[in-house]
Amino acid sequence: MQIQTIIMKVAMHCDGCARKVRTTLSNMAGVEELRVVYSEQKVIVKGAIDPNKVLQKVSKAGKAVQILEITAEPP
Repeated sequence: MQIQTIIMKVAMHCDGCARKVRTTLSNMAGVEELRVVYSEQKVIVKGAIDPNKVLQKVSKAGKAVQILEITAEPP
């Protein structure tokens, strides 16, 4: 699978929410980089991952999520 960067808007109202999202996504296979920007309600994930699976994983963690941008890296 191709390496891509996924930028999502995730509803987080406290540091605990940000921690939960970080823990949930860091355990996913294929995730190379993960950045949670709580002040902007954004999560940036980079790796060989399926955007739909990332979306489902965050949703199952109980957070409202929306994909803002997906950028594929050149091979």
